Amino acid sequence: MNKEIVKILNTLGVPMHFKGYRYLINAIEMLQENDDLKMTKELYVDIASKYKDTPARVERAIRYAIEFAWTKGNIEYALVDKIFGNSIDVRKNKPTNMQFCKSIANYLLYNFENDKEVILNHKENDVKATKLSNKVIEATEFILYNLATNIEFYKIFKKYIKAEEFIKESYVKFAKLIFEYNENETPINLFHFLEEFKNPEEREEILRILQLNYNYKNLEALEKVINDQIKLIKKAYFDKVVLESTNIDEVQSVLKEKKLFDKLYITLS
Repeated sequence: MNKEIVKILNTLGVPMHFKGYRYLINAIEMLQENDDLKMTKELYVDIASKYKDTPARVERAIRYAIEFAWTKGNIEYALVDKIFGNSIDVRKNKPTNMQFCKSIANYLLYNFENDKEVILNHKENDVKATKLSNKVIEATEFILYNLATNIEFYKIFKKYIKAEEFIKESYVKFAKLIFEYNENETPINLFHFLEEFKNPEEREEILRILQLNYNYKNLEALEKVINDQIKLIKKAYFDKVVLESTNIDEVQSVLKEKKLFDKLYITLS
């Protein structure tokens, strides 16, 4: 996959999970190789053949992806002006499919190197914006506490959540220790975990988890809270992957898993 095209589309706010996103990449790549290609007679037909689709649906998917970016995406007008120049008043009108694809193809061929750092910084700023919310932190600490203190809970939930899905480095490390101890059936002394964390801030985070105490009236109440909290954690992880990834297949796989997980209800009985 052309990573430069991916960076441009991401910066313009084209959603990676849209079918038109993949088609746009193909169209731009083809125009980079031959800018005399015609959208209707050649590009749409070739892309449709590659993905077992129809030219009409390819055109519609590309048009919808562009429209979405222009109306609901996070448009960076400084970059847009550089890509499209005076060919269109981008603040009043969206580009046609051909204008969009051809302008990006030409920009990447002749001007991208000058602006590469700006585009990379744009993505870095987006990633920083994924800082965990207080709700996700509370959910994470709740689930980690239960995984560490209840082996039966661990046995049920280990197939629904992975250590790396806790996102924050200290939480991921703690989760990996919990998984390792439980898989090896090693008796868990909770405060021995602290010895693995040398950083004072991380030690404080883990100590806070170890000192938690929860009481629920019945199993049904606990079950509901656990499902809600795990879904919060998984959603934060899915969103992080979608934001940071430059791999369409990975994004689409994650979104499919997210949709399935939203419908899942895990029982403790």
